[in-house]
Amino acid sequence: MKALKNWITDLLDRAFKRTVVLTNVCIIKYDEANSLGRVYKRGCIDIDDLNKKIKEGRLIGQMDSGSRFGSYSNLIDLRDASLIVTGADNDDQALRICLKTLKTDAGRDLAKLIKHDSIVFRPSCIGNINPDGTIDSAKMVAVNAVIAHNPSNKYK
Repeated sequence: MKALKNWITDLLDRAFKRTVVLTNVCIIKYDEANSLGRVYKRGCIDIDDLNKKIKEGRLIGQMDSGSRFGSYSNLIDLRDASLIVTGADNDDQALRICLKTLKTDAGRDLAKLIKHDSIVFRPSCIGNINPDGTIDSAKMVAVNAVIAHNPSNKYK
């Protein structure tokens, strides 16, 4: 297990050269329906768990999540990793993150799309969705980049 963690850390360290860095990226607006009709309630994200994953370098993401594992999968294929979350800021209205693109083929593709302002970032969480679409408790497992076909879906 430790060898795998060291391998992943080395891979990510090498991948940080020449990256795009984004700060203050809103990925969740609390108490508002997102494009999937889900409403994240204030305080629903386990911030301690989120900060632990960020500190350990374990909160990564890819473009168009689920391409190999089915739509909206929480699984990340490390071969497709394109970003890593480096920080988070949580308040009563929103959860915002800082992220870096990785120096991988997928990371370079993501950087190009970011420069054209055609990407939105979405959380991938594990939790329960209530019948009314609200989420009271969730743990974030990834942050994924999605091509923004509709600019009005982009959080500001």
